[in-house]
Amino acid sequence: MKSLSTVFRILSILVILFSVFVLGTENSEANQHQDTTWTTSLIYSNLVVGVPGEDIASKPSRVDNAGLIHLINGFPTGLGPSGNQTFHQNMTLAEDQAESEDQFGNTLASGDFNGDGIYDVAVGVPYENINLGLSSVISAGAVHVMYGSAADVLSFSGDQFWHQASPGIEGSAEYNDQFGSALAVGNFNGDEYDDLAIGIPYEDFEYGSTIENAGSVIVIYGSSSGLSAAAVLPDQMWHQDSVSVIDSVEEYDWFGFSLAAGDFDSDDYDDLAIGVPGEDSEAASKDDIGVVQVLYGTTNGLTADRDQQWEQYDWGGGIESESYDHFGWSLAVGKFKAHGDDDLAIGVPDEDIEGFTTVTDAGAVNILYGSNSGLDDAHVDFIYQDGAYVKETAEFQDKFGYTLAAVDFSGYGIDDLVVGVPNENLGDPVVVDAGAVHVILHQYALGWVGDEGRTFHQGKDNIPDELESGDKFGYALAPGDYNGDGKEDLAIGVPYDSCNDTEDGSVVVIYDDYVFDPDYAPQHWCQGNELIDKGEAGDHFGLALVAIPKTGTSHFKTYLPVSMRNY
Repeated sequence: MKSLSTVFRILSILVILFSVFVLGTENSEANQHQDTTWTTSLIYSNLVVGVPGEDIASKPSRVDNAGLIHLINGFPTGLGPSGNQTFHQNMTLAEDQAESEDQFGNTLASGDFNGDGIYDVAVGVPYENINLGLSSVISAGAVHVMYGSAADVLSFSGDQFWHQASPGIEGSAEYNDQFGSALAVGNFNGDEYDDLAIGIPYEDFEYGSTIENAGSVIVIYGSSSGLSAAAVLPDQMWHQDSVSVIDSVEEYDWFGFSLAAGDFDSDDYDDLAIGVPGEDSEAASKDDIGVVQVLYGTTNGLTADRDQQWEQYDWGGGIESESYDHFGWSLAVGKFKAHGDDDLAIGVPDEDIEGFTTVTDAGAVNILYGSNSGLDDAHVDFIYQDGAYVKETAEFQDKFGYTLAAVDFSGYGIDDLVVGVPNENLGDPVVVDAGAVHVILHQYALGWVGDEGRTFHQGKDNIPDELESGDKFGYALAPGDYNGDGKEDLAIGVPYDSCNDTEDGSVVVIYDDYVFDPDYAPQHWCQGNELIDKGEAGDHFGLALVAIPKTGTSHFKTYLPVSMRNY
């Protein structure tokens, strides 16, 4: 006899199919580039894995924590080691070179920046030192853009190296700005090229006195020759003193700490959600409540004319902003209901949950839904580990919502919400910070449901490896169709796992079939097993992840990573 959750899943799919029949194909061809296909893709994704703690061999000595990335290829049977490649800044044709503590691969994003139908990869190097003549600006940060080709898939040929001392880029490279700490890809002006948004959450502003860590975002637009600061539209620099942006620049706001792009109003232009988790509420005298800004796309790119600023005070119903909630720490865009607009999930990992007692930093997620006029708060969902719909209870410092993703496991065009809980304690005796991932389904009449069968962690069913303290399973998430069956799968970063050495890191890949049937085995990837290179202490393989289609254009949504931080 099928479980109730299976029955509800079937009912949900029937509703979705009905909705698809009614809605038809209203989205334009331009918008389909960002949407999820409802038919078999025949295109399988590769997985790019960031290894920011990797030491690089160099004369006269190794370069510590220079960082590299792995490319693991997709096949009809899923990801496989054949053709595995690694890239780092000491390779031929790479702009710049590997330096100590660069952490190349700390953040990742993918998109088609030159419109050739082959996806490219942006690699964040937030601790890069930028040379300005005789001086060097420590941890100013940079982003490499590696362009895909039919022959090489990825290559440093034509590599671009962006930072705030690059010609045409707004602002200036400054100490500890950490340009590239967050990345997101969207088509903000509706042309045939993807654009890149770059978070600089530790940007300072000089207004007589220094306003530290206020934060900013740079947007570079795509063109036939790739990303350019001038070819199609001039680059943009956004912050809370930009014209028409709500609020003002303040210390430690961290504007740009997280980023996500989506079409919230179905006008064929992507919009940009910007996390500002350090924002204070002066009116309520509360620190670090956090807000999210939303800039809307137009034919001339992003504009603040319709700028929105969201915080938990906005929707009431017993939900309110509290000091140190850090609303906006993580963001994910998905289609959580059968309608044409994208929706926004907002992580609040330090939310305190009120019950018989207050559970500090248990964490929560808010869902804002899109409409023809953009995101609105007519109906906001508030999700946490309540023990009923989400089959786990809120516990001290779980940080539910630390990472987020939207994944279409069914292939029917409706996303499930995936929530990373890297601080989850599990087992008996308790294993501290083992980490877990919840898959939570929107089942219409029942609302959001996450049953025990869709809570994943190491040591459960066929998920490889055992529970270990401090692994932080779920620290990174990357949806992708790694076996080309038209349904998305999920790569899960476990960067503090000790696979072959202390905290060398690993990645677990869960295929869509496993979500519905635990007999399908997930994969476990580490350096030094089937992959080239070897795991070394502190490599943190899997700290950042992103999927890229292997060949041709993809009708899956652009894969948007969440912002990663040393923890």
